[in-house]
Amino acid sequence: MAIVNSTQSGSQEVTLAGLKRQYKNLLSPLEARFWSKELTCAPAIEGKRYEESHFRLMYVGRAVNGWEGNWKGNSVEDLVNQVFSYDFDMASIEENPNQNGYNFNKSPFWQLCKPLMKLAGEEKNWSDRVLWSNLYKVAPYETGNPSNKLIKETIDYCVQILIYELELYKPSHAVFVTDDWWFDPADTFKVSFSKELGIPVEHKIESVIIGKGIYQSSDGGTKIIVTKRPEGLKGVSREEHAKLIFEAFASLE
Repeated sequence: MAIVNSTQSGSQEVTLAGLKRQYKNLLSPLEARFWSKELTCAPAIEGKRYEESHFRLMYVGRAVNGWEGNWKGNSVEDLVNQVFSYDFDMASIEENPNQNGYNFNKSPFWQLCKPLMKLAGEEKNWSDRVLWSNLYKVAPYETGNPSNKLIKETIDYCVQILIYELELYKPSHAVFVTDDWWFDPADTFKVSFSKELGIPVEHKIESVIIGKGIYQSSDGGTKIIVTKRPEGLKGVSREEHAKLIFEAFASLE
């Protein structure tokens, strides 16, 4: 089990304004590629019932896919403000799953989240109790995960932002539904989420759970599980997968 202490914020106050400054650093070199609709970006999105949940879950994917933004403006400040003016309600994942041609009920990523929240005793309004985030904050505008080239351009900033999110939103639990390489691409890049968070992962193994540990923030700890993607697991139901995650959390007591 790995336990890492936070050094991200130091003595500085962690705020939403601070998070926006992090995004400004990320997006500034890429600004022109947003105006041309080459790239897209989404922030972490907090359900309205997240704060009241006893199981504050930060649920993390690889990258936002097909996030439509009508990017326009004259400055990186305009761009950051647009990123944070998203019009998405986490409750709608449960209440209105078929949106703009995309059905959340058919998403293996979200199919796994629901039984996990049920095991936590948060089945009612489950999606509105989740903080949804992604490792890589910038992705191709149309669809798909970022290329190695784009990851190389952004990974340092993305790691910093992910740590800042942990400090700002203070989740009690975090599940990284990412597989191993996306969380720990150390064989390709000098930096990785695994190294900076202090959560080692096992590569090329059959296990469903590939990493776990505790991230110790400035005023509490976040239990972290890294798992394989559900769509790549044969013979493992979403309920079985969720149970393995929950058992891994329990092992961190």
